[in-house]
Amino acid sequence: MGGQEKYLDIIGVNYYPNNQWLCGETSFHPERWLEISDPQYRPLSSLLREVYERYHRPLFIAETGTESNARADWLRYIGSEVRQALDEGIPIEGICLYPIVDFPGWDDDRHCETGLWGLADEHGHREIHHPLAKELVIQQIAIEEMRSSLSANLEFSQSAVA
Repeated sequence: MGGQEKYLDIIGVNYYPNNQWLCGETSFHPERWLEISDPQYRPLSSLLREVYERYHRPLFIAETGTESNARADWLRYIGSEVRQALDEGIPIEGICLYPIVDFPGWDDDRHCETGLWGLADEHGHREIHHPLAKELVIQQIAIEEMRSSLSANLEFSQSAVA
């Protein structure tokens, strides 16, 4: 399309619980999703490393989330994997929960409980999903503390060399 490498400044990756699967020999339809406990499952941090090694650009998680009561646990996993990647020197600039609000299903009208906030009632009020809200604060603090620690270590290393 005529693009140039200089225009690529950051890479956004989407990552959901069902992003790793085994494909059939004759189809691209998943035979089965890989669970985190599956020996063939690759940790997100290793996938982030692979993308970074390919493009040598900062990354951000452009979309991530899951449904129902697994939301907080999923964010905990994502935060842990991002911290692992940061510890390996991979520049991760942010994480975007998506979608941030519950929504009616695309193929049906089922209530998709995915967001930090529920569906709006007749007055526009949305209930917050407290376990996800609590985990969001925990992950924000953990990642900020890690960034501060990494920054302090870098400053110390640079002053020791000078």
